[in-house]
Amino acid sequence: MTPVRGRVVAAKLAAAAAAGLAMALVAAAVSLAIGLPWLHAKGTGVGLADPGLGLRVAGLAAAVALYAVLGTGLGAVFRNQFAALVVGLLWLHGVEAVVVGMLHRPGLGRWLPEGAATALTAPGDGTLAMWAGGLVFAAYGLVLALLGGRLVVRRDLT
Repeated sequence: MTPVRGRVVAAKLAAAAAAGLAMALVAAAVSLAIGLPWLHAKGTGVGLADPGLGLRVAGLAAAVALYAVLGTGLGAVFRNQFAALVVGLLWLHGVEAVVVGMLHRPGLGRWLPEGAATALTAPGDGTLAMWAGGLVFAAYGLVLALLGGRLVVRRDLT
C-alpha cells in the first residue's frame, strides 16, 4: 500500500503545529513557574490574573505552532533537510533585514515573517496588531505548506 503523499504532508503539518503548540505551552508553564515567584521576591507585581500575561502566552504558543508549520513547509519545498534549515535561518537572520534596507522601506519588515511573528510575541507600536500578525504569519506558513505539498506530490521518489 502506497501512502498518499499529500495526506502525509498534511499530517506532518498538523503534527508539527500540535508539537509546536505543546512545546510552547510547556515552556511557558515552566517559565511562569520559575519567573513569577522570582519576580514577586524582587518586588515586581505580576500575577497569573494579569490579562497581558495570558495574551502573551497565547501569542507565544501561536507563534511557535506557526513556526513549526513554516519549517515543515520549508522542509517539504527542499529535498535536502540541511538546505531547508540553512535557507530558513538565513532568511530569518539576515535576508529580511537586507530586503528592508535595500528597499528603504522600514515599515515593510512588519509584513515579513519575522515581523509578523514579532506581532504575536512582542506586540507594540512598530508591529502589526496581534491578530493581523497571526494571519500574515499563518499565510506565509500556508503558502510554503501548499507549495511544498505540491512539490512532494509531483516528485519522483527514486
